[in-house]
Amino acid sequence: MHGAVAEAGEDGGEASDVLLDAGSGRWGWWVTGGVPVFTRGDVQLVSLFCRAWVRRIAGHEDKRIHHAEGAGAEPPPASPHSLDAGLVDQFGRRATDLRISLIDKCNLRCTYCMPENGLPWLKKEQLMSLDEVVRLVRIAVETFGVRELRLTGGEPLVRHDLVDVIAAIRSEHPDLPIAMTTNAIGLERKAEALADAGLTRVNISLDSIHRETFAQLTRRDQLEKVLVGVEAAAEAGLTPLKVNAVLMRGINDAEAGDLLAWCLENDFELRFIEHMPLDADQNWKREGTVSAAETRELLGERFDLAPTDEDRAVLLRSALMCLIRALALCWAVWA
Repeated sequence: MHGAVAEAGEDGGEASDVLLDAGSGRWGWWVTGGVPVFTRGDVQLVSLFCRAWVRRIAGHEDKRIHHAEGAGAEPPPASPHSLDAGLVDQFGRRATDLRISLIDKCNLRCTYCMPENGLPWLKKEQLMSLDEVVRLVRIAVETFGVRELRLTGGEPLVRHDLVDVIAAIRSEHPDLPIAMTTNAIGLERKAEALADAGLTRVNISLDSIHRETFAQLTRRDQLEKVLVGVEAAAEAGLTPLKVNAVLMRGINDAEAGDLLAWCLENDFELRFIEHMPLDADQNWKREGTVSAAETRELLGERFDLAPTDEDRAVLLRSALMCLIRALALCWAVWA
């Protein structure tokens, strides 16, 4: 997937991981082939729809102000090009994370992601250049209020000018958190340079720490290279280091506890992400997925799982924010 996405958030207002939880109802802003669209699962709404909602809400706000001040001149119309509210969806949530795919190529062939023989790769001139990436980030930060950036692929480490891209972004945005999602193959050669260029942290895509299972899932016997890269990232300070894992029934679901134990031992954050129907090999089946409830049950066989006080506070805040935003939207639309 070549393009960019700004992600709407898990607390109803801020940004999180729409690609990692497509079923959660979170929204994202994609740039695909230069055409912005809003996406939620299989539903696509052009960005103009969202902007129309923003203008509609702004118009109702103007109307309320005018009513409070008494009869008089007509309230000033909301500017059709006003972006003061940032990227706002129809529920009033702002997308503040931007995700940019730097390249389509990957050096693994994960069964749930890519065909065994790969895909027809984009030509170099079809990829966003360094200057285009920097310009896109500049527009997102200065115009749309983006506050975090994540670089992805394909596999971003395959891109030869990756260090230069990060350094150029950092030079314009010294305080912008920049994360990168990677399979970590070859990361040991670039971790220090990436950190020096301004990369903040990394997400590692890793579904198993068992060699045979890893080879089965990725069609490459390269687990050792991944582990070396992960270690180098931690040593370079690209933390907090997060591990993204996809569980597949009958393949690696029984190893979920092993992966969690390894992450806890190394002070990594583990997230089990959705097995999305990318269907590269035309073999995705719903019954082959592992639900969140099943995942908790698998982990509960070895670990005591309980929300922390911080988790409870986050859940309470999220619930309150959702309620407040829902009431505000109803008022804006019907007042």
